[in-house]
Amino acid sequence: MESLQIARRIVAAYSDTCFLTNLKLNLLVYWCQVEALRQSGEPLFADEISVGQCGPVEPLVWAEYATFGSRMIRQRDEWQEADLDERAEGVIARVLASLGDLTADDLLRMSSARGGAW
Repeated sequence: MESLQIARRIVAAYSDTCFLTNLKLNLLVYWCQVEALRQSGEPLFADEISVGQCGPVEPLVWAEYATFGSRMIRQRDEWQEADLDERAEGVIARVLASLGDLTADDLLRMSSARGGAW
């Protein structure tokens, strides 16, 4: 599985209800990976997570949504992603339920907290 698949599912589930920027999307994808590792010890996606200026970034996701900059991401038909397996859908649902209402700044603070996942 690729990080971009996770991002597309997040955009499909979330972009019409809350302000989702490229940075916030990347952070939510990162936290999906953290959640998967905490739950089973197995990564959710195979892509590497890079160190960006602000925190963890998935290069494929960042590039895909770069045109939005700091503007709200809107769902596009070409980004439709079929449902993922039960594990991935569960991880995404848990992360969105627990972290989805946080701002990108909140997520950045969490990701860079001492003793945190990042």
